[in-house]
Amino acid sequence: MTTGTPDAPEIMDALVTALDRLHALRLLASVLDRALDPTQARARLLAIAADLTDADVVAVLGPDDVRAADPDAATGVVARAAAAAATTAPGRVAVLDGGSTVVQVPAEPDDDLRGVVVSRTAGPPFGTGELDLVDVVVATAVMARTIWRLHATAVERAAVAREHEAASTVAQAVLAPAPPVVPGLDVAARSVPAHVAGGDLYAFAERDGGLWFAVGDVAGKGLPAAVVMSRVIAECLAAFTSVEPGDVVAATQRVDRDVHDWLVDIRRFVTLAVGHVDPASGVARVCNAGHSPVLLGAGGRVTPLRATSPPLGVLPGLAHAVREVRMAPGDTLWVGSDGLVEQEDATGGMLGYDRFAALCARWSRGTAADDLAAVLDAVAAHGRGVAQSDDRTLVVVRREAWA
Repeated sequence: MTTGTPDAPEIMDALVTALDRLHALRLLASVLDRALDPTQARARLLAIAADLTDADVVAVLGPDDVRAADPDAATGVVARAAAAAATTAPGRVAVLDGGSTVVQVPAEPDDDLRGVVVSRTAGPPFGTGELDLVDVVVATAVMARTIWRLHATAVERAAVAREHEAASTVAQAVLAPAPPVVPGLDVAARSVPAHVAGGDLYAFAERDGGLWFAVGDVAGKGLPAAVVMSRVIAECLAAFTSVEPGDVVAATQRVDRDVHDWLVDIRRFVTLAVGHVDPASGVARVCNAGHSPVLLGAGGRVTPLRATSPPLGVLPGLAHAVREVRMAPGDTLWVGSDGLVEQEDATGGMLGYDRFAALCARWSRGTAADDLAAVLDAVAAHGRGVAQSDDRTLVVVRREAWA
């Protein structure tokens, strides 16, 4: 009576086949350990594929990697296989030489991996189980290719990030480490970039006993903004030494003229406040091209010095205007960037101009450096728990008693 139960030899054959395939999968998985070295990974893949399939010729179509017992015979096999791969649909198999040569094309072939070839110059055609192994070989090659490409992309991005960081550090170094010492004035400045490189800027120069300063903000963030920042600082320093003392309009127009076409070409604009303070007379002149906040603290009150023209790079040949004020001893100019007033708190509420002005009015009793630090700390406290979205820059110029 026949029960349909497999006999012992059939069971043993099935077990051997299962163990062979498990061993094959383990071997092929080891290829992925070497995926970061494409040459080494392909060499191991070819060796394992040859052992698993009893093939005389194993090749990866693409970079012309071939493992063959007879290199001369392999040349003809690989040439025929390459021709067949060119006409075989992705994810399909081409069978040549009466079944003794198999070409497996991956689902997404490219120049690095157009297919895998296994061939027996002598011996039986490949069976179904062996074709399954070839399919796994191809899948392993695809995974190794993917791992290597992901790694290469990550390495490239890391290299670009390092280059940007280095260039950004150089650009940030253009900012003056400390304002000049000008008798009769107490001056402090600090910039806290939101990224490695920032677009906020300030520049100073002492000339004929007076203080020149410029505070600006480049549209955009990161390295491109830092490059523009460096150029504008250089132009401001050149203007400070080339115009008549205190002629802030001439200085602003020179900077505007020298950078306008360039800013238009690179599609950027710059807000800029250019100022000059004479500590002997207390006369402060400010030319404000679209910049804020710019505040004058005097007599316990804080008054905004609003923009008198658009930012640089917006319109050619602008006629910039000057705002002139007289600072008494203790009066203070506060020139910041919009990253201060636009800093959000955990609920999304911005600090705003009114609260910033109140901070400036409150902190007007210590040194310029101490008061600057107190205002920046208050802004940071407002944004606690929220990522800094923009650069924070603040310049403080206070007139001292003139002897």
